Formats: sequence, C-alpha cells, structure tokens
Amino acid sequence: MPVSLASNRVEPPIPVPELNLGQSSTDVVVSPSGTTAYTVSLPQPLHSGSDQSGPTVVLINLVQRRVESEIPFSASAIQPGVSGSRPSFFVDALALTPNGRTLLIADAADNEILSVDLSTRRLGTPVVLPKELPQNWLIKSIAQPTYSPRPPAPITDLAISPDGKMAYVVDGYAVIPVDLADHRAEQPIKGFDGPDRIAISPDGQTAYVTNPYCWEVIHTGQCQLPPRRPLVEPNGRIQLFAGGDEISVVNLSGGRIARTLTLGKASEPTGIAVSPDGSLLYVTHGAYSPQGRFLSVLTPTGIEVVRIDDGLGVNTGANAVAIAPAGSEAYLSSFQIVTPGPFAPTVLRGVIAVNLKNRTAGSPVDFGSPVAYGTSTGGVAFGR
Repeated sequence: MPVSLASNRVEPPIPVPELNLGQSSTDVVVSPSGTTAYTVSLPQPLHSGSDQSGPTVVLINLVQRRVESEIPFSASAIQPGVSGSRPSFFVDALALTPNGRTLLIADAADNEILSVDLSTRRLGTPVVLPKELPQNWLIKSIAQPTYSPRPPAPITDLAISPDGKMAYVVDGYAVIPVDLADHRAEQPIKGFDGPDRIAISPDGQTAYVTNPYCWEVIHTGQCQLPPRRPLVEPNGRIQLFAGGDEISVVNLSGGRIARTLTLGKASEPTGIAVSPDGSLLYVTHGAYSPQGRFLSVLTPTGIEVVRIDDGLGVNTGANAVAIAPAGSEAYLSSFQIVTPGPFAPTVLRGVIAVNLKNRTAGSPVDFGSPVAYGTSTGGVAFGR
C-alpha cells in the first residue's frame, strides 16, 4: 500500500501474488535507492515437510509499481497438531544489508537465517541458529494441545548493524548475534523477559529490545525471569502475561544486557525506533497496556520526554513504529484491539503519521476494508 509522504494519501495498491500474511509475519524492506521493495510470497502448503513448493522473494519495482521478478528458496512447512489447523511456513522476518546487496530471511521452521545475493540472485550458505522452544513449552497442562512436530519459537525481529557486519535475531528468548562475514551464529545474549522488537543505535554500539510479555508472579503482580523448568498451570503462582514493562539496553560489543529501562507496570512496550541522531527512542505499546493509545518518546537512559496521543482512543495499541528518512515524522502501524464488537474502539487498517517536531498525531490514513480482528496492518518501509 503506497502512501504519499507529502500528502499522507493512499495511492493504488501493488498486487503481490500469494502474499499470505495471515500465516506468517514477513516484512517489507526497501533498497537504499528507494526503487525496489522486497517481500516474501507464502503459498499455502499442502502438507508439512520440506518438499513443498516453497516461498519466493518478491522484487517490487516501486517506480513502476509492479512485481518485477521472484527468487524461489526452500523452507519447511510445519503443521501444529490442533484440530482444523493447516501447515504453514514460518518465515518471520527480513532484513537488508546497508549496501543493499544481501537480503536476510529468518526461517523459524528450519531454525536458520537464509541469505540472498541480490546481484546474482543466488542463495548463500544458511546460518543455523541455536535451538529454542516456544514460550508456551514452559506451561504443561492437560488442556494444552500437543504439537507434532513442535512449532518453533517465533523469530520476532531481525536487524543488521549499520556497518553491515553483524545481524541480530530476536527469537522470543534471546538475541542471537550472527557474524555475516563468517556465516555463523555467536553465543546468544540472554536475560530478557520476552524479547520482541530490536532497534540498533546509529553508532552500532547499542541495541534496544522491547519486552512486551513477562512471567508474572500472580500474588505480587511483578514480572520475573522465565522459569528454568516447565510448570503445571494453573498453579496459582505464575502466568505468561501480555504486560511486560521493560526495554533491555544491550551492549553489542560486550554481548550482554547493560541495563534495563522500566516503563511502568503493564506498559507492554512493543515496537521501538531510534532517532537518526540516536538521542531519542520512540516506543509503541500493546492493546492491553494503559499506554496503548500513546507513542512514548524517551531518552536512551529511559527518561520519558513526552507521550503523543495517536487519537484512536482506549484499548488500542500499535506493534510497529518507523521513522521517516528525514527524521521529522514517525509512522505507527500494526494496530490491535482488545474487545471486538459494536462498542469496541475504532480499528484502523492503515497508518498514523506523527509529527515529531510539534509532537502531534495526524488523522489516520485508512486503507479501507477488510479489517480483521487483531493486527490489521504490517510494518512501514520508505521508498521513492
């Protein structure tokens, strides 16, 4: 969906064959020239396994507004053992190196990062990631379905350092550094509550990671680190709760969490972006948070500068924020609601532009129907 930055108006959509975002959360990334966008087409697999007609990288010409070509690659399909479920690919994130030459693809089903040389259109050697399990593995209950095979821990985000030498994979438990020159995963950085989104400072020294979920101690309402062994629920002691309250500040050269920024109880920080000069953080909050209607502006030390109301009212939340290249506007997307129905808040399938100079939100840019319950838009990328 192209949106004019000058007028904040929606322009005619660009059709992409088999762009099935309902089964996974692939990104859209744009070349440094702003002329080509890349996404992943996800055909519906017929059955689980690695012999399915796989996904393809789709190259979109942003000048002519059309699909230019596709690059096929191999990925496994996994089917949860739940009645009525269908097999799906788990291609969860994309990232483009700063020089625009290499596209990285996070394939959670195969537990690896794929690379595509965009000049030769050839696949590089996959980087195998440390094996992780989904968070609900820690909760054992007779009411919980079993999985065959067990679904992978989702890869929630993928980012590349400004110098293009390192990639950082967020998998729901840890941040995994990947050396792009040596094609290998390094020791995971651990100690998060439930890491979700990552933003890297312009100097490449620091990463900021949101933790929208936490393991809550029921009788105190406080978050704690993930349990070391599986639990039987309900046990009256702990639950996985969409009310995390932390941003982890990661020293990337040292490979450790340097400090934690606490945003308030149940603040549920979701998306995060860093200003072009590195002086401010922009944080969105989930629909279960009392701050869900705001974009929070913070210093890197966690001091709140201002909260900017997005204008959508209570029970809303955004999972993504992107800063325009000039640094004067932010765009909010991936809106959620808590309660559907006639008395629910407005659900936006579109974006909201926020003027970062006067710190006000503009009118919503609506893409129109259909609007599904839950996430109604994806991420934002900037092109010509």
